[in-house]
Amino acid sequence: NRIHRWVYLVAILAVLHFLLSVKVPIEPLFYAALVTVLLGYRLARSVLRERRERAMARGVSREASAPPPRFVPRKPETKV
Repeated sequence: NRIHRWVYLVAILAVLHFLLSVKVPIEPLFYAALVTVLLGYRLARSVLRERRERAMARGVSREASAPPPRFVPRKPETKV
């Protein structure tokens, strides 16, 4: 588990090294964007998972923690 966390730092440092080692940073910017998206997805997923686990530990069900459904008025029926 600990080595997996090091991979995130290594990926960031590899992209930074690539950015600094080329004159025209078009390709490195693609990799930087890719690493940013992938690490952002992992971070968001882990944060949401932690929140869900904390809510379940408190005994709050998923339905109870969801916002109430919005009221949408119906259009009146017209008689023809």
